[in-house]
Amino acid sequence: ADLQIDSVVTSNAPVLTQNVRVFPNPAQDILIVEAEGIVLKRVRLIDMMGREVMRLTTAQSRANLNVANLQTGVYSLVIETREGRATRQVMIKR
Repeated sequence: ADLQIDSVVTSNAPVLTQNVRVFPNPAQDILIVEAEGIVLKRVRLIDMMGREVMRLTTAQSRANLNVANLQTGVYSLVIETREGRATRQVMIKR
Protein backbone atom coordinates (compact mmCIF):
# COMPACT_ATOMS: atom_id res chain seq x y z
CA ALA A 1 0.00 0.00 0.00
CA ASP A 2 1.28 3.45 -0.86
CA LEU A 3 1.66 5.84 2.03
CA GLN A 4 0.50 9.37 1.22
CA ILE A 5 1.45 12.06 3.72
CA ASP A 6 0.85 15.77 3.11
CA SER A 7 -0.14 17.51 6.27
CA VAL A 8 1.34 20.46 8.07
CA VAL A 9 2.37 19.14 11.46
CA THR A 10 3.23 22.47 13.04
CA SER A 11 3.32 26.07 11.92
CA ASN A 12 3.64 29.37 13.75
CA ALA A 13 2.40 31.24 10.66
CA PRO A 14 -1.05 30.43 9.21
CA VAL A 15 -0.02 31.82 5.80
CA LEU A 16 2.47 28.94 5.49
CA THR A 17 -0.22 26.28 5.88
CA GLN A 18 -2.09 27.63 2.86
CA ASN A 19 0.69 28.89 0.59
CA VAL A 20 3.41 26.23 0.82
CA ARG A 21 3.26 23.11 -1.35
CA VAL A 22 5.61 20.13 -1.03
CA PHE A 23 5.61 17.57 -3.83
CA PRO A 24 5.84 14.82 -4.90
CA ASN A 25 5.14 13.04 -1.66
CA PRO A 26 6.40 10.36 -1.56
CA ALA A 27 9.53 11.52 -3.40
CA GLN A 28 12.23 9.46 -5.08
CA ASP A 29 14.80 11.84 -6.58
CA ILE A 30 13.68 15.46 -6.23
CA LEU A 31 11.48 17.00 -3.54
CA ILE A 32 10.06 20.41 -4.50
CA VAL A 33 9.04 23.10 -2.01
CA GLU A 34 6.96 25.93 -3.49
CA ALA A 35 5.88 28.95 -1.49
CA GLU A 36 3.34 31.08 -3.32
CA GLY A 37 4.12 34.75 -2.64
CA ILE A 38 6.59 33.86 0.13
CA VAL A 39 10.39 33.91 0.02
CA LEU A 40 12.00 30.82 1.54
CA LYS A 41 14.99 31.39 3.82
CA ARG A 42 16.01 27.87 4.76
CA VAL A 43 14.75 24.35 4.13
CA ARG A 44 15.98 21.50 6.31
CA LEU A 45 15.33 17.76 6.15
CA ILE A 46 15.46 15.91 9.48
CA ASP A 47 15.48 12.12 9.79
CA MET A 48 13.47 10.22 12.39
CA MET A 49 16.51 10.13 14.70
CA GLY A 50 16.52 13.95 14.78
CA ARG A 51 19.60 14.30 12.56
CA GLU A 52 19.70 17.04 9.95
CA VAL A 53 20.42 15.22 6.69
CA MET A 54 20.01 18.17 4.33
CA ARG A 55 20.02 21.98 4.53
CA LEU A 56 19.36 24.45 1.76
CA THR A 57 19.61 28.21 2.21
CA THR A 58 17.83 30.24 -0.45
CA ALA A 59 16.13 33.54 -1.20
CA GLN A 60 13.69 32.10 -3.75
CA SER A 61 10.06 31.02 -3.52
CA ARG A 62 10.92 27.52 -4.78
CA ALA A 63 13.50 24.97 -3.63
CA ASN A 64 14.45 21.68 -5.27
CA LEU A 65 15.97 19.14 -2.89
CA ASN A 66 17.94 16.26 -4.35
CA VAL A 67 16.85 13.34 -2.15
CA ALA A 68 18.17 10.57 -4.42
CA ASN A 69 20.85 9.53 -1.89
CA LEU A 70 18.56 9.37 1.14
CA GLN A 71 17.26 6.15 2.67
CA THR A 72 13.62 5.17 2.38
CA GLY A 73 11.67 6.57 5.30
CA VAL A 74 9.68 9.42 6.79
CA TYR A 75 11.45 12.74 7.30
CA SER A 76 10.49 16.09 8.80
CA LEU A 77 10.81 18.96 6.37
CA VAL A 78 11.38 22.25 8.21
CA ILE A 79 10.52 25.27 6.07
CA GLU A 80 11.75 28.63 7.39
CA THR A 81 10.59 31.97 5.99
CA ARG A 82 10.43 35.56 7.17
CA GLU A 83 6.78 34.87 8.05
CA GLY A 84 7.63 31.94 10.30
CA ARG A 85 8.32 28.23 10.23
CA ALA A 86 6.34 25.17 9.17
CA THR A 87 7.13 21.48 9.49
CA ARG A 88 5.77 18.81 7.17
CA GLN A 89 6.21 15.06 7.10
CA VAL A 90 7.55 13.73 3.81
CA MET A 91 8.20 10.20 2.60
CA ILE A 92 11.30 9.21 0.67
CA LYS A 93 10.71 6.02 -1.26
CA ARG A 94 13.16 3.86 -3.21
